[in-house]
Parts: sequence; C-alpha cells; structure tokens
Amino acid sequence: MAACRQEPQPAALPHAEVVEALIETLGFRHIGVVKDEYAVSKDGMKLFGVLDLDTGMHGCRFSIGIRNSHDKSMRLAMTVGYRVFVCENMAFHDEFQPVLADRKSVV
Repeated sequence: MAACRQEPQPAALPHAEVVEALIETLGFRHIGVVKDEYAVSKDGMKLFGVLDLDTGMHGCRFSIGIRNSHDKSMRLAMTVGYRVFVCENMAFHDEFQPVLADRKSVV
C-alpha cells in the first residue's frame, strides 16, 4: 500500500509584507496612501486594516479594507469603497464586492 503524499503548504507571508506589497502596487498606479490603520490579534495570527487613498480626483477619496490570517480562519481579502468597515469580529463592509485572493497567487 502506497503512503499518502501530502503537498507542502506555502509559508505564511508576514502581515507587514502583504501590506507593503499592496502599497507598492498602488504606487505603480500613482495611488498614494493618505492614512492607514492596522490592528493585529493578540496572538499575531490575524491582521485587519484600512487604507485611505489619494486618487488624484478632487473631492473624492476611496478606502481599501484588508484582512488576513495565518491560522486559516479566513483568507486574505480586500475590499474597496468610499467608506469601508473592517472589524476583528469578521465584519467586512463596503460599497463594492470584496476582492478575494488565493494565497498561492500571492506568493
């Protein structure tokens, strides 16, 4: 009987690297971050954040909400809107549909 072969799991990206990659990618599109706020769970496994963006449009500003976990309780997700709400109780609200990322495509 052959042994079951398990695929190696990709290493979790540190939360800071996820945020830095997002900010760098926004910069490529000439979108600056005006204000950003983050919270990490006590055990460091979950990240929640909101980034307010300067899009260059007079009188209009968008925000990006982000959440991520290393304990597989939720996947990396981002959402965008005029106002976004991200909370550690898993609440994730915006005006637009969330953008969900497959962890394999981020690595």
